[in-house]
Formats: sequence, structure tokens, C-alpha cells
Amino acid sequence: MEFKITNIHINEYISGELKGNDLVEFEKLLAADTELQQQIKVHQQIDEVLSEKYVEVNQFNESVYESQKERLNPFLQKMNKKYFVEEGNNTVKKTIEQKIEVAENKKPNTIIRQLLPFATLAAAAAFLLFVFNPFAHNLSSTQLADNHFEIYNMDTSRDATDLASDLENGQFAYKEGNYEKALLHFNTYLTQKPNDPKVLLAKGNCTYQLKQYDSAIETFQKVIQLKTIQSNAGHWYLALSYLKKDRKEDAKITLNAIDKDSKYYQKAKELLSKL
Repeated sequence: MEFKITNIHINEYISGELKGNDLVEFEKLLAADTELQQQIKVHQQIDEVLSEKYVEVNQFNESVYESQKERLNPFLQKMNKKYFVEEGNNTVKKTIEQKIEVAENKKPNTIIRQLLPFATLAAAAAFLLFVFNPFAHNLSSTQLADNHFEIYNMDTSRDATDLASDLENGQFAYKEGNYEKALLHFNTYLTQKPNDPKVLLAKGNCTYQLKQYDSAIETFQKVIQLKTIQSNAGHWYLALSYLKKDRKEDAKITLNAIDKDSKYYQKAKELLSKL
């Protein structure tokens, strides 16, 4: 009999529960099917995001979880009218409420995989990330900044002058997470080249990490004033610095200044929706 892959097989393969002949047949098909490989990759990426950043359902206070589930049910009922799950060789329609009863004690990412076909995984994951985080609606400005901060990836070519050692040493310390040492080298470098936007961004990130938010704000403002391609990054990190100082309105204005074609635009849009 021809082996047919179902959502259940995918779920069990990712969780390590697929065994025996099913595992052998699954891996044969996986090796030859690039679309299935991509599907598995997306599932795994969703798992990583959910596992890394959000609390599991069974860790919630029971009353909080019940209130969140009540908010989720209308969405699930709507999705149930459109989608079904496959079980074994038979395609069986089940209500999403029934599937939740089976998966209730599992992680949100497991629930997503069992409920929805591949085409809707990304949207469902984004929705559940919001709903199953009980603190998502009451985060302070500084918590929002922490959740959205990612260290600036400093990519600059080696300087041919005597300042090369300061730049290189600063970069090395920066990549090692030694922001105090990196800041010393960047400041020395910037005394001679004060308008290097990449080094200024790195310096601002150092002061941000060292909780010197006023200095970070001043540095990111200078990046913006230079009006280079790094200005959008300057706006992004300036907004986060404002949030660390609880200057929410200034953060909103700054986020709205980010260009639509910038890689920071979607991040800014997402953060603005939470402010």
C-alpha cells in the first residue's frame, strides 16, 4: 500500500514520535520532496519561536488560561468551517474544539500543527503567539523595547589607516558582547571619524546594552542626522531607547519616520500596534 503523509505524520516526525516503518517511508519521501522539506522547515521555525519566546499553556494560571481560551474560541470556530485534518488513510472532519481537547496539555505549536494545514500555519502561529502570551496586552514600554531589541549587526570594512586597530578591536569586543571595552575603542575611532554611521550605530548599541539610554538617544539621533542608508536603523534603535526612558510618544513619532522600503518597517509597524 502506498504510504501517504498526513499532518499527523509531520507532527510525530518533528516531535520524534514517528517510529518503525512509518519513519522509514517518511524519510524516503522527505529526501526526494523539496516541498515537504520546506514544510518541515517552516514547522520547525514556528516551534523555535514559540518555545523560545512564550510560556507554555500548562504553565499558565488556570483562570488566565480559561479566559484566553474563551477569546480564542471564536477564531477557531471560524477556522473550523474552512479546514479539516487528516487521520491515517481516512480524511475525517472534526471540530477544532474536539482537537483542542486532545491537545490541550500540549505546547501551542503542537496545537497549531494538528489543527491547520500547511498553508495557514504562519497566520495561525502569529495569532497564537499573541493569544497564548498572557502578558502580551499589558507590557510596559521598557518590556516592549526588550522584546523587540536585537543587537545591531556591525558590518564594516577594515580601515587602512592607523585607526584600524581601534576599529578591529572594537568590532571584536562588540561581537564578544564586551560592550564596555568595545565602547572605548569606538570612541577613540570616532574622535577622528565622527561621522561613520555604522560605528555610531554600534556605539549606540553599546550604550543601550550598558543602560546608558540618554547617551544612546544622542548617538542614534546623530545617525539619523547624517541622512545615510543607516538612518532607518537609527530611527529603530532611537525608538527603542525612547521606550526604555518611557517616552512612548517620542517612540511613536520615530517609528513612523521609518521608510516603507526599509527592513525595519515591518518591525516598526508591529511595535506601533502594541503602543
